[in-house]
Amino acid sequence: VNTEVSSGTLDLIVNDASNMSEGDIIYLVNDSEWVSRTISSINSNTLTLNNTISVVAADSLVFVSANLLKTDLAQAATQIRNGITLTDDLDLNIGWKIGLYNTPVDTSVESTLTWFTVDNINNDLIILDSVIADDIVAEGSVLYYETNISRPNDIDSISYLEELSDSYENPVNKVARKTYLSYTDKKSLGSPIAAYFNRDKEESSIYLYNTPDKKYFVKFSFQETFDIFSTASDTADFPDEYVSCIIWNLALELGIIYKIPDLANIQVQADKLKNIAQSWDNEMVSFSISPEICD
Repeated sequence: VNTEVSSGTLDLIVNDASNMSEGDIIYLVNDSEWVSRTISSINSNTLTLNNTISVVAADSLVFVSANLLKTDLAQAATQIRNGITLTDDLDLNIGWKIGLYNTPVDTSVESTLTWFTVDNINNDLIILDSVIADDIVAEGSVLYYETNISRPNDIDSISYLEELSDSYENPVNKVARKTYLSYTDKKSLGSPIAAYFNRDKEESSIYLYNTPDKKYFVKFSFQETFDIFSTASDTADFPDEYVSCIIWNLALELGIIYKIPDLANIQVQADKLKNIAQSWDNEMVSFSISPEICD
């Protein structure tokens, strides 16, 4: 916050509003209370909010996209534990992201925003993927958002939009690791023209070049691993064309374990159906070759 704001005004001046957009939600800590407002309009670094607010200069704020949702802790969260309960009956799912913005029980500890992944859900108890570093008082604020991609196997068709409502998608060229590492000015700011997808890390990462000079919305298609089935009642979500492939390749896996005779015929059929499954939704596309220009 750049300038002190008295109670009763809708305008808030910040040091840098270049990455903010209308509809974004801002969260400010004011007298140990976390309050939220929606940005109605932006004029340079002046934000017009949907409701009045009172803050002092140098107060910090967190701003998030409008599709990020907020609730509160129903009970105090305990340090070294990884379970929390929330005030709202949310339709959360395993794999969603939860951010705890806390007012610690120990007032000497600075408030922080820490992100976790929902590891399990037991009635009202949300189990996180790691323990909480500090005790958090009840009604400590929580951000959460949905993510359905834990670790893509690969991505393609990358593009970006300056606003979600834009009709034009700016294409981004997918490059190999060696090409990305050859860029000597990776921190240069501008519109992204290339992207490198690193699938080696636990959750994978996308590196953009140029480094975005403002907020963009990146879109891409992705490949992901099928679900892991542990009970007979689990329903597989895949095309009918995959069924025979899965049956025969599973037969091959089990045949090796249980030493089933005549595995050669099973191997031939499994490979044949695997090729069919991998190619049934492919398309014919143009292919061009051009000489590399050397300095």
